[in-house]
Amino acid sequence: MARISSAVLQRSDRWIMALAALFAVIAAVLVFVVLSNNSDSSSGQKVAAPVNTVAVVTAASDIAARSRITADMLHVSAIPTDLALTGTYSATEPLAGLTARYPIAKGEQVTTSKFGEEL
Repeated sequence: MARISSAVLQRSDRWIMALAALFAVIAAVLVFVVLSNNSDSSSGQKVAAPVNTVAVVTAASDIAARSRITADMLHVSAIPTDLALTGTYSATEPLAGLTARYPIAKGEQVTTSKFGEEL
């Protein structure tokens, strides 16, 4: 009786090993397919959608609070439309001579709330 049970166990062990080998091959193929598709997308073949931009006045250098604004302190930059803040300016001329209410960092968008009246 002991011989019969060991033969049955050996046969079932072979089936389990065969199934494990089959699943390992399937997993290896799937990993290969995923990695080969990933390397194709990183090679730059896909073109990004064009981004709509808007002209926005930004600070060309750090501007201290209560300082009088001159044209060389500002710069017009193209910024994606969805990143433009509300109340931004599109030209530097209307800002010349105004006073900064708050400090403005270099590259920061200039909005109406950051300026006071002329000196």
